[in-house]
Amino acid sequence: MATQDLLEQCLKAFREQQAKYQVYKNYYEGKHDILKNYKFSESRANMKIVVNWFKKFLHDELAYSLNNPVNYIDKTGNGKYIDRIDTDFSTWEKVHNHKLMLKASTFGHAYELRYLKDGVFSAGVLTPLNTFVLEGNDVDKTVQLAMHFYKENQFSDKEKVDVYLPNKIVQHYEVEEGDKLKNLGHSEHAFLTVPVKVVEANLERISMLDDLKPLIDSYNETLSNMVNELSDFRMALLKLVGTKFEGEDDVALMIKQGVIQLNTGSDVDYIIKNLPDQFANSTLKEIKENIYKQASQIDTNEKMQSNTSGSALQGRLITLTNKCATIHTMLEQCIKSRLKDYFYFLNVSDGIVYDYRFIKQKFTMNVPTDILMLADAFSKLKDGFALTTLYSLFPFVENPQMEYKKFLKEREDMMGNEEDLDAIKVDDPVA
Repeated sequence: MATQDLLEQCLKAFREQQAKYQVYKNYYEGKHDILKNYKFSESRANMKIVVNWFKKFLHDELAYSLNNPVNYIDKTGNGKYIDRIDTDFSTWEKVHNHKLMLKASTFGHAYELRYLKDGVFSAGVLTPLNTFVLEGNDVDKTVQLAMHFYKENQFSDKEKVDVYLPNKIVQHYEVEEGDKLKNLGHSEHAFLTVPVKVVEANLERISMLDDLKPLIDSYNETLSNMVNELSDFRMALLKLVGTKFEGEDDVALMIKQGVIQLNTGSDVDYIIKNLPDQFANSTLKEIKENIYKQASQIDTNEKMQSNTSGSALQGRLITLTNKCATIHTMLEQCIKSRLKDYFYFLNVSDGIVYDYRFIKQKFTMNVPTDILMLADAFSKLKDGFALTTLYSLFPFVENPQMEYKKFLKEREDMMGNEEDLDAIKVDDPVA
């Protein structure tokens, strides 16, 4: 059991963590610094423009990385465990993986909580804004405890805490005034280890925003200044030479009629700004290019030559592909840990003993696929590779093992129909 002093130290560290990571949530939601820091000008336009590059890049990366489901392959060739995984995971895993890596990429890391729902293994997503994890100083950074903070319900300000410990222990607390913890008792979870695992966006646990924030702020301010300059341009001053209006009624009458009468030698003109649009546009373009470079992204709206080769297109995607491969690597580590807890649960509930390390994960990038090329490769490689391995190459195949079974079943049905037709004699009456 965790001591009260240790938990209150963790609570203090959690409050500091919340303040640190709130900025990531704000920028994802479009609440950028310019909304409160933009310099106000009296009697001038003060529009604040926010371009949410951070959110756009996160969604683009995840759509590219995880829109295709994860394929599971059993190294031993035993398909029954793959079928069991598909049965228990298919209703929640794809959305869960997407949400998990979205939060991990937003904050630099996130957390996965494993639990049982109606006796079935499941998992949820937690973030540094609602969870504190105490890791050990060992090489593996073993999770020693995890504190999940939440409101009692949507109409209550009462804050509750679930403290997850090893050996199936969950302590329950209520946060009182002054951040004091009131013990509400304890219950059990289903696992021997702490069921909350750290999921990293990269090895450094760094968010994309750490590199992009200064550039995003510069882009927002530059664009806001340009828009406000254009807005102020409509406030051009009327210049009168050799004449003057006698009163405000003359100005109103001129605007209404659209006509003005002048004495000989008089002139009317507008005083307008000479905007350095070339300088502003080049600055904006330079900032935008640096944002894309720093984020390892490509501008899909950029016009390309019609004769651009496939190799050149792949070359443009190489940095983004490498970044998405990192997402796959980090998620793969989480899935292996998830499967370890899953097979422990199956061992306890159903007596199933199986090594989770025999299950391999295969990720497929969400890019246009040349099906004819894959079909040609399939026909040439089918004598040298397992068919389930080749099935996993096709992005629309969610479960290669199941797909192969369906193929065998259809062939069996077709052979049975052919035998039935052969058994019918030509002179037999047709019913």
